[in-house]
Parts: sequence; C-alpha cells; structure tokens
Amino acid sequence: MDKQLYQNLDSFLYSLVAGAGLVVILTSGKTDKSAVTAFQVAYSILFCVVCYKSVLAGSKLDLSQSGSMITKAINFITMFFPFLSILAVILWILVLVSLYYDRITEGKVSDYYTSFMNIASVMLLIQIYMIFSETSDKTPPLSLKTYSLLRMLAVLSALSVITVSIVLKFYVTDC
Repeated sequence: MDKQLYQNLDSFLYSLVAGAGLVVILTSGKTDKSAVTAFQVAYSILFCVVCYKSVLAGSKLDLSQSGSMITKAINFITMFFPFLSILAVILWILVLVSLYYDRITEGKVSDYYTSFMNIASVMLLIQIYMIFSETSDKTPPLSLKTYSLLRMLAVLSALSVITVSIVLKFYVTDC
C-alpha cells in the first residue's frame, strides 16, 4: 500500500476515533434515549474503525518470511489478539445496551451501571489510542511491551463489562 494513502487512511480513522471517543465519554452511563442512542452509534463507529485498523495492520504483517510455523503463529496471535479483544468487548457492550435499552432509558438501572460503564469506556479508549499510536510503519506493528499492556487492559475492561452485565441483569431499581 502506498505510504501516503496509508497515512491518509490512518488520519481519517484517527479522527473518527476522536469524534466517537468524545461522544462515548460524554454519553457513557447516561440514561436518556438520545444519549443511549448516541452511545450505541459511537460504539458502532468504534467497532468499524477497529475492524478496519486491524485489516490495515494485518496488511503490514509479513507471514511469508522464513521461519517455523510456530513463529508465524505467535506473530499472528501477537498481532491480532489486541484487536480481537477490543472488538469482543465493544460488541459485548453493544449487545448489552441493546438488550437492556428499555431498562436503561427508563432509568431503572443502578448507579453502578454508570460507574462501570465509564470505567469500561475509558479503558477501551485507552486501548484504541495505544493501538493507533503504536501501529505505524514499523514491523512488527506492536511491540511486546504494548502487547502485554493491551492484554492487561483487555482483561480489566472485560471484567468491567461483566460487572455491567451483572448490574443490568440483576440490579433493577424502581425509580
């Protein structure tokens, strides 16, 4: 891929992340209909951007190099695990917000929903920022240090979303 085209696509994706991230930060944990709908749209945009960024980063991965199949598999897993974990958490949040849309918009959720949704959103945005700042023209796109940090943040954001799931399922308030 042409270097200038890659930089233009990367800048466009980064601006989409910045806009969607701003919407996520402003609407995360809110319970009115317009905020929840904006939250869903912003997360959908983030999902598409991370998918496209993973394709762009994958196009830079050279699997035709000489070496053992195990080395190639480790490089492949190291490259795509952060993307897959982010995509899984984003999709999980979208499913939860869609399933419990009526309960959220009626305000029948605990205050813990707001707290843990904010935590999950901030951790996801940090992960996405790390991926965008790390995946540039270098090969391999992610260093092992960044990969380890992204794994840790993936576990923490997954735990936050599990807590949001429990709160939405079991902690119903009658406000």
